[in-house]
Amino acid sequence: MDKYISERLMKAACISAFRTEDLSIGLPAEKHTFSKKFQRKMKRVIRKADQTAASYIPMVRWKAVLIMVLAVLLSISITVMAVEPLREGFFRMIRSVFSDHTELSFEAESSISNTKEGFQIFQFGYIPKEFHVVDEQNLSEVDFYSISYSDDSEHSFEIIQLLPQDANLNIGSKDNKYEEFVINDMNAYYNEDQVNNNLVLYNDEYVITISGNIPKEELINIAKSAKL
Repeated sequence: MDKYISERLMKAACISAFRTEDLSIGLPAEKHTFSKKFQRKMKRVIRKADQTAASYIPMVRWKAVLIMVLAVLLSISITVMAVEPLREGFFRMIRSVFSDHTELSFEAESSISNTKEGFQIFQFGYIPKEFHVVDEQNLSEVDFYSISYSDDSEHSFEIIQLLPQDANLNIGSKDNKYEEFVINDMNAYYNEDQVNNNLVLYNDEYVITISGNIPKEELINIAKSAKL
């Protein structure tokens, strides 16, 4: 997961600037007087159209009723099957999908202050057996922390912690499928690429990524054990 400035951001900036321009064009209004013969003909056409439309009113009303009923049933089914909703906070996650990767960034919904007690590193009470630390970078002075684990085979995973305003994540994507749920009062985003399973946790203070070629269940177990 790397930080970078993408072409998408440049396009978004251009579109935003373009929309601020007033592109409306005022057309001069001109008066025109139609002949009496033309007006009589138009009245007959309008009267005939009104009579034809009246015959379709019952059908249109029944269609409207059916659409309304289907909408209500759909909303009920969604409510029943929905999982716990994502937590609302100061930050909103922006997801942009491309052919070979997915970008995740975080936009502040309102003005916020930095963490009150400085950059605090999460501790994880659960690490899968046979895994050991192979690299650790504690750069709390610049609000960044990472730790990598590996076992005796070819399995490994990495945990990265940073601030939402600093997070611009570039992760792989497979079939553009993803899941969103909640873990320990933190919003969670999960997807898979051709190599790794990726889990992103975020709240108003931190973003934590857990990524590796280990099962989804293990990523979730690791995330559930996270504590400050």
